Parts: sequence; C-alpha cells; structure tokens
Amino acid sequence: MKNDYSKGGMKVTDVESLDRSLKLKQFNRAYNSNHVISKILPLLTSRVVQGNQIQQEYQDVIKQEAICQSAQETLNIIIDYNR
Repeated sequence: MKNDYSKGGMKVTDVESLDRSLKLKQFNRAYNSNHVISKILPLLTSRVVQGNQIQQEYQDVIKQEAICQSAQETLNIIIDYNR
C-alpha cells in the first residue's frame, strides 16, 4: 500500500507512522497548553519543569500513559535517526 502507483501501491502513508505523528503532536500541544495537563505531563515523564521545552531524549519510557509512551518512543526514534 505504501509503494508508488507504478509499483502497484496506493501511495498511502504508513499507518504506524501516522499514528505516532498524531500522538506526538497531541503530546506537544498538551505540553505547551495553559491547561492543567501541561503540569501533569512533566510529572509523568519524570522531568523537572524548566520552561516549555520538551525533553529531547528519554532513557526510561513510561508505560502508564499511552500518549506519553508513544511520544517518548517517537522522539527517541527521531533523535536516533538524526545522529
């Protein structure tokens, strides 16, 4: 399904990549909002609040919250890819 039209594919975005992208965007929006969730996320991700910067690498990925787990794993993948 991800292949080009010429190769018999439908040029569809990988569903897992799309899911990771949406969850990371949701995590980022919640982290930078004025809502109380912006104070809870740093606690869940074991980070002391220092402005609105999201930690760039997570050694210990949390398992209690699915959105945070997916966002942390995605950030780790992006960081590894950029090294």
